[in-house]
Amino acid sequence: MLDRSHDIEATFVEEMGILAQADDLPRIAGRIIGLLTLSEAPLSFGAIAERLRVSRGSVSTNTRLLIEAGMIEKAAMPGDRQDYFRLAADAHQMQLQRMVARLDRLRHAVATVAERSGTSATAHERLTRAAGFYADVSATIRALAEREAARPQDDQRPEISGRAARSDAAEAT
Repeated sequence: MLDRSHDIEATFVEEMGILAQADDLPRIAGRIIGLLTLSEAPLSFGAIAERLRVSRGSVSTNTRLLIEAGMIEKAAMPGDRQDYFRLAADAHQMQLQRMVARLDRLRHAVATVAERSGTSATAHERLTRAAGFYADVSATIRALAEREAARPQDDQRPEISGRAARSDAAEAT
């Protein structure tokens, strides 16, 4: 069971790296986010480098990037002078803000072409619809971000693991 759990966690960390790349972040940054998501306690520079099998320089570069992006934060450990890192409490809010910014850039790009170019009627219609789509999705994500920001910290969502599903099924019988 422990090996299977370790394999699932290792796969998750790697998948987070791949997803980060799709979001224009370095793969290592995504792997760090995945590792810190799973970690019970803050992790030191050395522990991150060792677990991900990457250089300390790579950890340094990517932790700086993630701190600037608001995704992770430094943590102090009493009596220890090393830097430790943990997932920021509002990391998901920061992800939503990045999504909104990207959608707004897309909307602006297509709206600008639709307004200023002499494209065909078909192309103009496509561009206008795309701009509207990006604006609508951006507004929806903004509303979600506002709802999440207003949610009390102790307001826990239901578990999504198989254990919760099995527990619900057991209660139903």
